[in-house]
Amino acid sequence: MKRKLLFTCTLLIFASILFGSSSPENHQQRGLHYIRAGLYNQAQQEFQRILSANPDDIESYYQLGKAYQLGNMLDRAINIYHQVLQRETAKSLHGLTYLSLTEIYVKQGDFKSAEASVQQAIRLNPQMAQTHYQLGNVYVHRNRLDLAKIKFSESIKLDPDFAEAYQWLGRIALMQNQLEESTGYYMKAIALNPDDASSYYNLAKIHRLKGDSIHVTKYLEKFKKIKSYQDEVYRYKKSVDENPADLFIRMDLASIHFDNNNINEALNVYRSIILLDPTMASAYDKLGKAYMEQGGFQEAIDAFEKVVELDQNAVEPYLRLAWIYSNRRMFDQAEPYLQAAIQKSPDLTLPYHGLAEIYVQQGKLEKAIETYHQLTKIDQDDLDAWLELGNLQIHFKKINAAIYAFQQALKTNSNCDQAYQGIARIYANQEVYPDLAETFAAKAVKIDPSASNLSTFSYVYFKNGKYGKAKELILRAIDIEPKNQAYQTQLQDIQNVRQNEQ
Repeated sequence: MKRKLLFTCTLLIFASILFGSSSPENHQQRGLHYIRAGLYNQAQQEFQRILSANPDDIESYYQLGKAYQLGNMLDRAINIYHQVLQRETAKSLHGLTYLSLTEIYVKQGDFKSAEASVQQAIRLNPQMAQTHYQLGNVYVHRNRLDLAKIKFSESIKLDPDFAEAYQWLGRIALMQNQLEESTGYYMKAIALNPDDASSYYNLAKIHRLKGDSIHVTKYLEKFKKIKSYQDEVYRYKKSVDENPADLFIRMDLASIHFDNNNINEALNVYRSIILLDPTMASAYDKLGKAYMEQGGFQEAIDAFEKVVELDQNAVEPYLRLAWIYSNRRMFDQAEPYLQAAIQKSPDLTLPYHGLAEIYVQQGKLEKAIETYHQLTKIDQDDLDAWLELGNLQIHFKKINAAIYAFQQALKTNSNCDQAYQGIARIYANQEVYPDLAETFAAKAVKIDPSASNLSTFSYVYFKNGKYGKAKELILRAIDIEPKNQAYQTQLQDIQNVRQNEQ
């Protein structure tokens, strides 16, 4: 339900974190960030600063009321909201204000006042799904279930992704013993919000009534897992309230959210930490990782660049920045970060891999070879480096160097099918050591009978004039990858040679 309490202020929350001047705009931005981060006392202070200088700033009045409301200072919030409603200049905010008052009255159990308030909110904002939802919520508490059902249905018409409305419809249907209808609503609610424990619990209840023990067990297990996560979150939030200055408790709370794939909540907690301590590099680092998980790469870049600024010894942020830019094919931006990572940690192999891959993508193959050579000097057992080096040497027709690279790969891992495949193909192309080529190709297939290895073995047989065996193997490869045009061409070459022989 906290999402619903935040609903009326989320449209005014900005994405960036500002620590700039003391202008009213920056106070308001900081106040909104504090609300989003759950730091309600700090938010109240920001909006009070604005109002002390400009008592007619209606938007700040409303947001001050929201900060009081979310901080559970309900009487103060009601007083502020009534002041907003008394001002003609605040008409654009009256609908949201009535809605906020409704939320408070529901929490206080004053459902008569809640109903009157939400009716005003609907009158002013008839197309807002949240207003109809709140009236449905009031009707439920007043045991007017049929009317509640109508309002929840109206909220869904206005917002088809309103998970909480589906949950209430499911609950009402269950109370009225409409089990199939209830199941449908709860399944829709889960599709929209898979992390709500109550939906799974009530589905288990439905299936128990239907005598379906298998589904009862399934949904109860899911309920217990989510409930355990929610209980852990509750314990940590309580610790945060008791120790507001201990940022490491907040870091642990964010990690719990992240580990349970609740990335949005993890982001909120990391933002709250940064608001409290803008110099905490580890919070920016975690923030960047969370953004990456969501695909928010520009936000991740901003976070990792902040880590680099704050922690001169950090290496991992350089690698992550390089990965993001490489993934965007912005190789010129990625390269300096990898070079910096190498300079900071010259024995770390990962940046060499990244740098070599960038050079390959840019067509700078000599530089890629040079980088892989540097890498193999640092770690002579780096299998991937030797394999890539072998393939690059083949490109430049440096056959002996390629064979040496593949042999080094086999020293690192005697079961490396790619190395056996590489040597077998070289021997077949050079038309030397035909028996050894077959032996190596056979080993590759034995280790991994993949389409690629079968294709190489087929090619070796083809070069050795064993067309029947070549055809048999390429057909096996085609069975695995029927859409691979190269394998079809390989089969056609075999068939053409056999026809010419006849």
